[in-house]
Parts: sequence; structure tokens; C-alpha cells
Amino acid sequence: MKKIKFLNIVFLVIFCLASYFLNAQEGTVTIEKDPKIDELINLKKEINLDAVFKIQIFKCESNEESKCKAQKRKFDNLFKNTPSEIEWITPTFRVRVGKYRTRLEAEYALMKIKEEFESAFVL
Repeated sequence: MKKIKFLNIVFLVIFCLASYFLNAQEGTVTIEKDPKIDELINLKKEINLDAVFKIQIFKCESNEESKCKAQKRKFDNLFKNTPSEIEWITPTFRVRVGKYRTRLEAEYALMKIKEEFESAFVL
């Protein structure tokens, strides 16, 4: 019986010493990537913006195109970093702004835009 206890204690000591000296490897990891990868990621982001949410801020009849242009200029002056465009969809012109990936982003922008353009809505 004493022999078994002694063997257990020896085994336990050896195990503890081994686990103390045999620890995980340490070091640093260096990731080297081609700078063109960032270019590709940005290009992919632009390509994926085809299926996006937009906000329509104004709509007018075909004979009132100047009103749409005025609204677009007003928007461009107020929101310089948001793209805007006038689209012709028979028989009306529409001013549509932004390119948002999710509806949540579009709704957040809509709250700010509605302060100036009350009839704006998300498409």
C-alpha cells in the first residue's frame, strides 16, 4: 500500500514538474499581405453597392425638371458626402440619394434627411 502511495506521489510530482517546464509556445505572428488586397476589398465594396437602399427626396413631372435640379442642389449643399442623382422614370423625374447596404443604415440617414426633406422615404 505504501508503495502505491509513493508511486502516486512520484507520478504527481513528475507530472507537475513536466507541466511547469513544458508550457505553450510563445512568440509573435507577422502577417505579410500584398497591398493590392486592400484595393481588391475596396473594389468589392463598390461592386456590392449595386443592390442597395436609396432614399427618394423629391419627385416631379416631366415638365418640371428644373425643380428636381434645384432640390438636388439643395441636398448637395446640405449633405456634401452623400451621393445624389436625378433619375428619369416615365413620366417623372426623381431625386434619389445615398447608397446604403442595409435598411437600418438607410433609416438612420433618413432621420437626418427628413429634417430638411419631409417627404423623403427609403426605397
